[in-house]
Amino acid sequence: MAQWGRQPFSKTDFLFAKRIDLEDLPKDSLIRTAYAFWRALAPEPSLPARSDFDATDVPRKIMPWVFLHKVVRNENGTLDYRCKLMGTSAVATIGFDPTGHLNTEYFSTPELRYLNESLDLTVHQAIPTFWKAGIPHARYETVAVWRGIFPLASDRKTVNMILGIGEPRRLSGDMK
Repeated sequence: MAQWGRQPFSKTDFLFAKRIDLEDLPKDSLIRTAYAFWRALAPEPSLPARSDFDATDVPRKIMPWVFLHKVVRNENGTLDYRCKLMGTSAVATIGFDPTGHLNTEYFSTPELRYLNESLDLTVHQAIPTFWKAGIPHARYETVAVWRGIFPLASDRKTVNMILGIGEPRRLSGDMK
């Protein structure tokens, strides 16, 4: 029975990722700060490597929101991602700490597959990607975020790690 003031909906209506350009992010976005940090690690066209920085190098204001994933290349050609680090605010945003686990342990259902697909795109294209997304949360239906996903490559070409950041969005009409 529907309650007054609440419309029935499917959780999947709010779980999405839409690719955007860097210019589409708010000027004060932490994603822009993360991009500037990532780009300063190695001159173009080289990709930065994980060995180019340690945690103390990451700008303090973005560290709580950062995540670091190791790219796992499966024998069947698919990709997976092992979480190596998840900032405290990122953990609070999704409602659990996936450090040490594969993404497919949590994000493999059809309605959540888009999270890995956005990482796959970044790995295959070997360029940073930016997203407007709705992500799952353990207690809430969805949390709206801006995401930046930055490739890292030990050999400066083949992506073997992902540095990412998810920043909760202010919902003053930016869900559209």
